[in-house]
Formats: sequence, structure tokens, C-alpha cells
Amino acid sequence: MAHPYTNRRIGLATMHEKERALAAPFRRVLGAEIVVPPIDTDTLGTFSGEVPRPDALVETSLLKAEMVFEAMPDVDCA
Repeated sequence: MAHPYTNRRIGLATMHEKERALAAPFRRVLGAEIVVPPIDTDTLGTFSGEVPRPDALVETSLLKAEMVFEAMPDVDCA
């Protein structure tokens, strides 16, 4: 059974180059492409707490995924 991310185009909501750590393994293991949309994820809070998160981690992650789909409607998942 194939993994759900096999050969997919995956949008990653990051401004801090997390794709550098994730892109190669996703490509090698799943044949998936990681793409980063031009969005400002810091508007949803920062890890350092300088900008507070509007909600809990799960809800904030869902907001980031929505931002990805709005910026890049051609991705398969976020």
C-alpha cells in the first residue's frame, strides 16, 4: 500500500528554511516535492513568543495549512 504523500506536491508553511531538513527525505523516500509558498507564518505567532499564537498548536497548524492552499492552490496537501 502506497503512502498518502507518495509522488505528491506538499506545501510547507515556513519562513525559517525547514524545507532544507525535510525536502531530501520526502523526495528520496516518497518521491514527494516540498514547496514553500511566499507567506508570512510569523503572523500566526512565533516560537520565541514575540508574537503570541492566536490559538492552540493544532488550530494554528490548520490556519497555516489554509494559508498554503490560498497561496498555492496547485499543491496536493499542506
